[in-house]
Amino acid sequence: MRKIGPVVGPKVNEHYFLWEEGRRKAFYVTSLPVPIPGIRAFAEDYVVTPTEHGADFTWAWAIDGTGPIRNATPAVDAIVGFSMKRTKAYFDKIAASGG
Repeated sequence: MRKIGPVVGPKVNEHYFLWEEGRRKAFYVTSLPVPIPGIRAFAEDYVVTPTEHGADFTWAWAIDGTGPIRNATPAVDAIVGFSMKRTKAYFDKIAASGG
C-alpha cells in the first residue's frame, strides 16, 4: 500500500500487486480523496525491458468508466499526454546525469 500526493493536500491510496524491483510495478487505486464521477476503477502497469542501448519503458493505464467519462477520450488523452511528457523529461534528466 502506498499513499501518494502533494506535500500538502489530498492523497491517493495505491495497492501494489506486482513489484519486481528495477523491472516492473503494477497497482490499482483503492481510494481517491475526492470521487471522480464516472470512474469506478483505475490501474497502472510499468515495465522496464533492457535493450542493447538502455531500456524500453512501457506504461499502461486502465480506467473502468461509466457515463460521460466513457466519451471523454480527448480529456483523458490530454491528461495522459501531459503525464507522458513529464515522465519522459524525468527519464531524460536521469540519462543526462549518467544515472
